[in-house]
Amino acid sequence: MARKVKKKVAVPKDLAEAAEFLSNLGKAQQAIDEINADLTAEVEKLKKAAATKAKLEQERINILLEGLFAFAHPRRKELTAGGPSKTVTLPTGELRWRTTPPKVNISSTEKVLAALEKLGLQRFIRQTPTVNKEAMLAEKDVATSVDGVSITQTDEFVAAPLEVKAEISSRVDKLTKATK
Repeated sequence: MARKVKKKVAVPKDLAEAAEFLSNLGKAQQAIDEINADLTAEVEKLKKAAATKAKLEQERINILLEGLFAFAHPRRKELTAGGPSKTVTLPTGELRWRTTPPKVNISSTEKVLAALEKLGLQRFIRQTPTVNKEAMLAEKDVATSVDGVSITQTDEFVAAPLEVKAEISSRVDKLTKATK
């Protein structure tokens, strides 16, 4: 078992030497502060450079995704054999279309709560009181009849390269606008 070695601690002999110790302590702390400030400045510089590089790569991703969409979307039936499959498998990955789950959008919670109370639709109001979006999704027709409530659902185009464990996706409507 290793033996613990005690540090030899210097002890000032008088007030003048204690003042010198205190001064040296301050200088050492200033040196640490400068090191940390330099580190922070360097990190910020690196972050800025990385953000610039990442922005260029993100632009490249957007262009490639728009190109894939422009190719695949008009040929969707052909590529998916007109069947229920929404996936095209390529040697380097997959192209997919998917529909997001329905989502309730509330323009003004107070107005919607008042309208629900007035219409006697308490089943859409939680006890807290908040709007019960799950109940609204179950009864979409009734829910959308209330002013300020809409239910949206979007189609997404997804590219999933084999090289990375990530999916790159964008809404079909945005891609359609970008490729026109």
